[in-house]
Amino acid sequence: MDVQAVLAVVRTWRSIYQNLRDDPAMQTIVYAQFFENKGAAMGCSNPHPHGQVWALSTVPQEPARELDQFRQYHVSRSPQAEGGDSVGVGNCLLCDYVQQELALATNNPAGSRMVCANEAFVALVPYWALWPYEILVVSRAHLASLEDLTDINTDDRGNPAVERHGAPLGERGSAEALADILRRVTCRYDNLFCCSFPYSMGIHQAPFERLHGEEATSHSDPLPLRDGQVTHFHIHFYPPLLRSATVKKFLVGFEMLGQPQRDITPEQAAARLRDCSEIHYQHQEAC
Repeated sequence: MDVQAVLAVVRTWRSIYQNLRDDPAMQTIVYAQFFENKGAAMGCSNPHPHGQVWALSTVPQEPARELDQFRQYHVSRSPQAEGGDSVGVGNCLLCDYVQQELALATNNPAGSRMVCANEAFVALVPYWALWPYEILVVSRAHLASLEDLTDINTDDRGNPAVERHGAPLGERGSAEALADILRRVTCRYDNLFCCSFPYSMGIHQAPFERLHGEEATSHSDPLPLRDGQVTHFHIHFYPPLLRSATVKKFLVGFEMLGQPQRDITPEQAAARLRDCSEIHYQHQEAC
């Protein structure tokens, strides 16, 4: 798939998110979990490419844990203004983490965990990665959900921006930038072992904010920051392959009963993925 084909998928995700939020029949839904299982190794029963969206009445365990950490991090760095200040570099966990990883890539390239990046997103192997070639895709700007993805480069009010997070006026919006980074990540995955690389991929983003009764009325005092303010949009890739197209990583024994073990370091994994071409192996002679 080229960038424009992936962009059509990203825009469909965004439309589904908005429809679930706005549909009067869906007001009990508070979270939309977007995910894709690719390949038989990940239990995918349908061979054709497809994804899923589960509309849920509660926030699932994993994004709920992340949301709690986002909120704690923000409050710990701006306790005096929990209800009113902006969220971004300095008080957002992932905003600060992205800055940390970018600085590492600049100051110590050999130890970089970056895989690829563009003007709006970075793809990296997080230092806490469990799977050998796990990747985290994170927005550089503080975006909360798919709804925040733009089709043109805009400012916070939706107006054309002279410069927005490194992207001058007239350049592509963050929706296309996400499509670009997803294409580059998945191409590198396939090229790593010259195969259709299996993985589970999922989006973590802000829950829907449902206001009822007194909660929906106006308040004279600042409200605590809502989930949509502290959440930072990101995508997880969890691939099972370890050494080749047929050798998988298994979580067994000590890893299930004790603690996870890594076969290669995050830095080694990132370096191997960086070395992979962004021209698909089916269009090369190298494989």
